Amino acid sequence: MSLFIGGCSAASAPDAREGENGAPPASVSSALEGAGAPGTIVQLDSGPILGAVKEGYRTFLGVPYAAPPVGALRWRSPQAVTPWSEVREALKFGNSCAQDGSLTHTPPSGSEDCLYLNVTTPWQAASATEAAPPKPVLVFLHGGAFLRGSGSVYETSPLAIRGDAVVITINFRLGVFGHLAHPNLQEGGNFGLEDQLAALRWVRRNARAFGGDPGNVTLMGQSSGAHAVAALLSAPSAVGLVHRAILESGTGTWDWPNAGLFPDRTAGTIFAARPEAERLGTALATQRGCTDPATAIDCLRAIGANDLMAPAPGWRYAQPVHGTRFLPLHPAEAMKKGLVHHVPVLSGTNLDEGRGFSAFFFEGTQMSAERYHERVTLSYGEDAPAVEAKYPASAYPTPAMAWAQLMTDRIIVCPSVRAHRWLGAATRTYAYEFSDRTAPLVLPLPPDVQRGALHSSEVPYLMNLLGFNPNFTPDQKALSDQMIGYWTRFAKTGNPNGGGAPEWEPVCTSDDEPNTQGLDTGAGGIHPVDIGTEHQCEFWSDLAGE
Repeated sequence: MSLFIGGCSAASAPDAREGENGAPPASVSSALEGAGAPGTIVQLDSGPILGAVKEGYRTFLGVPYAAPPVGALRWRSPQAVTPWSEVREALKFGNSCAQDGSLTHTPPSGSEDCLYLNVTTPWQAASATEAAPPKPVLVFLHGGAFLRGSGSVYETSPLAIRGDAVVITINFRLGVFGHLAHPNLQEGGNFGLEDQLAALRWVRRNARAFGGDPGNVTLMGQSSGAHAVAALLSAPSAVGLVHRAILESGTGTWDWPNAGLFPDRTAGTIFAARPEAERLGTALATQRGCTDPATAIDCLRAIGANDLMAPAPGWRYAQPVHGTRFLPLHPAEAMKKGLVHHVPVLSGTNLDEGRGFSAFFFEGTQMSAERYHERVTLSYGEDAPAVEAKYPASAYPTPAMAWAQLMTDRIIVCPSVRAHRWLGAATRTYAYEFSDRTAPLVLPLPPDVQRGALHSSEVPYLMNLLGFNPNFTPDQKALSDQMIGYWTRFAKTGNPNGGGAPEWEPVCTSDDEPNTQGLDTGAGGIHPVDIGTEHQCEFWSDLAGE
């Protein structure tokens, strides 16, 4: 880990290499002599690839960064790609990892041959020169609850062009393929996270081939992708691979009561402890007829992907596992103790996160006041009267809106505020709250929940979602430009400020509440907000005895 760089002064910004642990190994050079389309052929350490030149940028799609984790490689750490000598086309996306799809704009997939990444880089052929300064690299981890999603959903040319950056999206193993643990699986539970680490190592070896700087890599994630970033911030094997971190709506610190986040989830957190994860893995093996512990893993490897994909409940097999060599501590515990890689962090939440999750509680009828009371009682037990007094259904347009606010404050925002305070004590941290309540709807809503700045609403302001047209107003387009500026300046220097944008102060842990930048449309829409008061965080801290 690098030296402490915490502090409350935005003026003390690190340069583009702060946080680097030693010089990265030399990468192979790019070959810029593609016939008829200069710059479309790039030489990787594994072989040459052919990309496509677009208007102002290039893309290289479906690039393998690890061997297909199939057959005997299922539930093993990612292995090296078999090199090739002939030019390999990188013109279409690789397979999405095995999943049932839904809610993430990703079709169902039964493929385990899925460890591919996609590179987007600015490109002006006429001005291309090997003397050009290297560009910052952003590696984006998709969301989808560690069960669904794909890097192919995200078209990142806005970040690449306007931020003059190399942007990479990746696929990684999901669900039971990414997170199975078992007593006879050496270091099980974190194969998806290990895939992400393998992609970062690929970036270190190959970034220069695309004009990127392997010593200035920002790991960026949204939702479960952000929780993964939080995990890698405390993973010992990630040292030196990440120089900045961006976490959108996910800090690794979320926790929930029974049926508080999803109707079928018992009380818990994003991450599972190793003993419980191994118990679940043993139960799965028994359920599938693999009863001999000595041969259970080989027996499970013989089962087809589609037959293995959805053990019930599937979410229990989509939790990264702590208490392992890869992830010794729960990320929340690591943050609290300051045991994180001391690289600059930009992290935030959305004003109405829970409204997106409320869709999972829609059962064909609108939520009544009686149903709201039942749900609060089920989730909060002896604390239910105090919770219902603080969040009475009558104070909201509908009972479902009251429930959505409960989820927003208790499960998502207030745990994230704690994370920002802990991170701010360890390293320079910038916190935000995205609050455009007119944002285009990315997730479906039940009829008794109003639109707002719900979970994932910020994503179209930073990149394009394939097949989704946000139809921005001029004010929303202006907010998008400001956010892309903040994000990419942070990627370049570790400080989002500059370009005439409203000043963004880092978290100062000496204050009662961490500094938080509100991101909204219109004049004055970007300004500091008192996020703790806005989301009743003192009430929740008192209720928890903190």
